[in-house]
Amino acid sequence: MGGLVYFDTDGNLKLGGNAEFAQNVRVGGTLSADIISPFPGNDLSINLASGSANPIHNSEFRIHNSGGSNVLAVNQQGT
Repeated sequence: MGGLVYFDTDGNLKLGGNAEFAQNVRVGGTLSADIISPFPGNDLSINLASGSANPIHNSEFRIHNSGGSNVLAVNQQGT
């Protein structure tokens, strides 16, 4: 593939181009990005789903600074 696809012996994958997935992507660790944007003509949506073990749990969307402190939190009620 001309060096565009690379697997190392630890199982890491590096791509030299874009990636497109037809289905969902699940990340068990940290997702890092310079820019998060919606597809052209669409809204950017973040769904705060409650866990199946505790359907009453109120999820929050949180933004932390580089020190790990909360700078913004929004719950399912919008507060």
